[in-house]
Amino acid sequence: MILNTAMQRHFRFAAAFAGLLVAMAAAPAALANHPATNPYYGTPMHQGPTDRTIVIDASTKWVNVTDGETIRFVTRQPDGQKSFVWRFDTYAWIVFDLARIAPAGMLGDRSIEVYVATNPQDV
Repeated sequence: MILNTAMQRHFRFAAAFAGLLVAMAAAPAALANHPATNPYYGTPMHQGPTDRTIVIDASTKWVNVTDGETIRFVTRQPDGQKSFVWRFDTYAWIVFDLARIAPAGMLGDRSIEVYVATNPQDV
């Protein structure tokens, strides 16, 4: 009985370790299309609800977001619609180029400024 219990513990550990390895292997693939992240700008998201959607068109020069929001950015291109989701869990009152967080090739050579406002709940 003691040997059986020790084998069960070993099996559980091996199964948990294998699951961890699978999760670690999948993480780079999920973030492969995003530039290197910097906590100064927030976090890429791949699941879950969003607070709102911002459509980027030819006339878009800037976007306004609030610290704490999760935004789906959508562009319409000749080869179809593309989107990505970003959580702005960052410092408020910063301005940066959307290309710093957008997936490669999504904006072309356009410069679109992101203005991050303070979350009213943090004031």
